[in-house]
Amino acid sequence: MYKVICLIYFLIIIPATASSQKKLSGVITDAATGTPLPSASVFLSNTSAGTATDTKGAFTIYNFPDGKFDLVISCLGYDTYVVTVESVNIPAPLNISLKQKVKELDEVVVGGTEKLSWDDWGPFFLRNFIGSSSIARDCSITNYKTIELRRNKKTRNISAVADEQLIIENKALGYRIYYQLERFEFEQKTGFVFFAGYPFFEAMTAKKEKIMKRWKQNRQETYEGSQMHFLRALYRNTLAEEKFEVRRLTKIINTEKQRIRNIYRLHAIQKPGKSEDSSGYYERILSEPDEKSFLHTPLLSGDSIAYATDSVTLFLSFHNFLYVVYKNKKEPALYLAQTNQQRSPAPISSEMWLSEDEIQVFHNGSYHPGTAIVNSGFWGWSEKVGTMLPFDYYP
Repeated sequence: MYKVICLIYFLIIIPATASSQKKLSGVITDAATGTPLPSASVFLSNTSAGTATDTKGAFTIYNFPDGKFDLVISCLGYDTYVVTVESVNIPAPLNISLKQKVKELDEVVVGGTEKLSWDDWGPFFLRNFIGSSSIARDCSITNYKTIELRRNKKTRNISAVADEQLIIENKALGYRIYYQLERFEFEQKTGFVFFAGYPFFEAMTAKKEKIMKRWKQNRQETYEGSQMHFLRALYRNTLAEEKFEVRRLTKIINTEKQRIRNIYRLHAIQKPGKSEDSSGYYERILSEPDEKSFLHTPLLSGDSIAYATDSVTLFLSFHNFLYVVYKNKKEPALYLAQTNQQRSPAPISSEMWLSEDEIQVFHNGSYHPGTAIVNSGFWGWSEKVGTMLPFDYYP
């Protein structure tokens, strides 16, 4: 059974009408000494717009794109600094002071934590962070030794921290990603994986034209049927034209199974039934899924689950789950094998759930709050860093 994956982006992008020729500049210094910080990374999260400070700690981002963005300043040995900026109101040159990072001791929790070796647990981290698709398999973290993996002795949850930006070489899509990892956690009880951070995309170059052509084709292939593609089609209200089918999906907790589980617990995990009939009933109920799903037949249009409040903002709101099918692409054999589904490939399908009553959706496929969408099904398997595209990518 595949696990539900919550892929988190810390990003706010709202389209605007300002000129794209604007620029943002500033100076980065040490908060304690006031000395300039050279080689600090300055970028707009989830885009390819960014730069590094010079020897005087100065930076300039030219051709500031339309919208509102998280400006991220990252420097080795210092806390990450994040501020929201927008093209319609670009501030005067910024003066930003970074505080030196305090070396944290092991997490103070009941039972403490234990460090895990990369040799034993690195593949687990890569599978859940980079992914395991054919595209993700061509990704590597060049400075993986900066990653420290830990396990909580009580909850058995696994977390990861990194002292510096992760440098990810995606040789399938032609991007070098500088990823400021803020959180990675695997919850043992639920099987959920959460990770959060600030990615900056740098397009790679190649001397051979066939490599550039392969990158272009892979980006297109990755985009088609992705969550980004779906949200852009939703924004334009072109779901049907772009081959998406959306239906309501209702999931109901199997309360009878929960009741039987509680009976077992009260009887110290021993079968509580006094007859073969009751024992057989208990076994049958415990073999059922934890949830019962009911797929509604009618197709939903974009304007039945989303509404616009102005020319640049769309609100998405729905009850329970959405079941999304992209008819133009079949499930890859690798996906079926890794999720233990022994059947013929069908059009890719995903389940979407919102942790908020409603969320904002913008023209480039971004959304806010960035933690509000939880996916399972194909997107739960595929939407990882290894298949991530910048929000300024367009096929």
